[in-house]
Amino acid sequence: MQMIPENSWDHYDAVILTETFLTQEWHIDSFYAVHNFATQGILRRPKGGISLLMKANLSPFHVRLKSANILMVTTKVCTFICAYFQPDYKSEEIIDELTAALTMIPRKEPVILAGDLNCRTDIELHKSKWVIDFITREGLTMLNWPKGKANLSVNGSRKIESVFTNKDVIHQQ
Repeated sequence: MQMIPENSWDHYDAVILTETFLTQEWHIDSFYAVHNFATQGILRRPKGGISLLMKANLSPFHVRLKSANILMVTTKVCTFICAYFQPDYKSEEIIDELTAALTMIPRKEPVILAGDLNCRTDIELHKSKWVIDFITREGLTMLNWPKGKANLSVNGSRKIESVFTNKDVIHQQ
């Protein structure tokens, strides 16, 4: 069963997917794919997983970091930091992992940090404020509207996915 139409991402150069549950290679025509596979959770169900799909115009690229929560890939245009943090991660843990990734990149290099930080921005929370403030102090700006809703379900909606970039990338647009 195909859940996503094949042409859904045709007009994008890069697509970041989080909480993929992938445990083996998966590809879409016209995209290179780099995966940080999910791990086996309770009852052998996969948990986590991050994928970055890139069009050929972003090549050459190389993987700079794969950790439990971060997939970092440098392309000819910018470095993508793709992140997924489970809801139980504390702000200090998220900041520590993001610090480790950001210190691997020269300050002036264009960066796109995106994914599911499990830090709600649609309401005020201590965890979210600490993480977002840290990312901002590192010179990155949130591109998506912080109060926008996502993850719509019968339980309501919440905003946890975010996209950040540094000023160099913003001015290139």
